[in-house]
Amino acid sequence: MSGLSTIFNKIAEALLIDYTIVYYVNTATGEYVCYSLKPESHALRVEEGGHDFFADADHIAQNNVFPDDQAAFLTEMQKDRLLDAAANEQIQGSVFRLMIDGKPVYHRLRLIHEVGKTEDYFIIGMINIDREVRAKLDTMRLEKEREQFNQIAHSLASHYDTIYYVNMETNHYIEFSSTDVYKLMNVPPEGDDFFSESAKNVERYVHPDDRDKVEALYNKEALLKNLEAGKAYAVTYRLVVMGETMHCRHLEMWAEDRKHIIICVENVNEEFEREEALRRAMAVNVTYSQIAERLLDRYDTIYYVDAESEEYIEFSSTNLLQALYAPPGSSFFTQAKKNIPEVVHQGDRVMVYAFLDKGLLLEGLHYPDIRQLEYRIVISGVSYHVRLSVMFTKDQRHLLFCVENIDR
Repeated sequence: MSGLSTIFNKIAEALLIDYTIVYYVNTATGEYVCYSLKPESHALRVEEGGHDFFADADHIAQNNVFPDDQAAFLTEMQKDRLLDAAANEQIQGSVFRLMIDGKPVYHRLRLIHEVGKTEDYFIIGMINIDREVRAKLDTMRLEKEREQFNQIAHSLASHYDTIYYVNMETNHYIEFSSTDVYKLMNVPPEGDDFFSESAKNVERYVHPDDRDKVEALYNKEALLKNLEAGKAYAVTYRLVVMGETMHCRHLEMWAEDRKHIIICVENVNEEFEREEALRRAMAVNVTYSQIAERLLDRYDTIYYVDAESEEYIEFSSTNLLQALYAPPGSSFFTQAKKNIPEVVHQGDRVMVYAFLDKGLLLEGLHYPDIRQLEYRIVISGVSYHVRLSVMFTKDQRHLLFCVENIDR
């Protein structure tokens, strides 16, 4: 019998070679023994034991299980749960991380429940599956990164009208993604000499005024020189396809292997049109500014007034009222009436008060109508004749009050 017992021990040790910890638990009493394998000899050794495995589960978890997995481990180690799992022949249990030499190592629980003539017991084993789990996690991470990379690459590729991937050792190229416009140019999607093929297309499709610039772009030596200074090089030029001019941006960069060049060509017609529109708008603004300056030369003071809120800005161009620009103000009509006794000649005050009645003034005034009033102002005891012209701006939300010296 002793020989048979030795054989069984050898078999058990061989079977348990991948196990880190094995618990032998008496189901009825809760008594248990913990075995572990000596890494150097693969021999079983007794680590610890106790009178109640289920009561000691907290202590076992704290000493052996990675903190984040302890709650799940304790749930799995409940007696009723283990019995249910055994009844349903669930030999494989959950995955936990045990702390081995201060590092979390993935293990899977394995359960055997035997009801013998003299004893009812569990064998609970923790088998090391760390290499398998981490390989799976690495695969999942790589797949996720690959998916993210593919999405990024697809999004970037869709931004361009065409992309060329050129082997700088052999000149072989592959074309990725091509819009309908580029398909009209009949450029082969793959070829053995990117630079000679490009030279033909420069002659066929590049705008005559841009050909010299573009020929240099598609010259191999020039292309390599362009990339000496940095990671990428870009330039714009014009293509003429089916009689239509298309503004393009050419971008070239090294691939990560430093053996291939990636060349991206993007249709920037919309961008060019926006820039042209901006330039035209700026030119119009300059023109309007020049016109406004000439008008301001005619008038001594201009008030720009919000007809609803009465907020205003004051501009002056001569020394008559001793100001070039005054800070913004509020309550224009109220402020103007307050200034009448201080500035307007006594004989003209009544008609100026009447003219500056907001309701009456706005009632019959519409763009581009003008209402005018001539009166006298007194500055430093000297009387001057002025003309006040009032008009709506084009938006009909603002009023211009223009004061002109007509004394001469």
